[in-house]
Amino acid sequence: MVNANSPIPNSGYVPILKGKMAELGAIETCDSALLVPLVEVTAPETAPKQLAKSWERISDVIWIHSLNFSDADEHDFAAQVLNMFSQLRASMLAIPVITVSEVSRVRLSGRGC
Repeated sequence: MVNANSPIPNSGYVPILKGKMAELGAIETCDSALLVPLVEVTAPETAPKQLAKSWERISDVIWIHSLNFSDADEHDFAAQVLNMFSQLRASMLAIPVITVSEVSRVRLSGRGC
């Protein structure tokens, strides 16, 4: 198990997964002792239910990267992502992951750092 706010051990593994049922099924049965999955989510409105079924480890970290593939309005998408994380955090240690380009947009919009 990898705890929040702690480094991944040298023997740890970070699989990068699409938020699809087959890949989520793979983490459902895996040993999470040295694993931190990074899941790419393209549908924040359905992700909480799918992830809750696949990652039933309330004390283990899971990284979530939300992708705006539908090109939704930035403010609408941000609201969907906030809602998704509020649902996810009720049942798991869901940690948001953002890319460098997203950090730049956050700074330009006056939010965050």
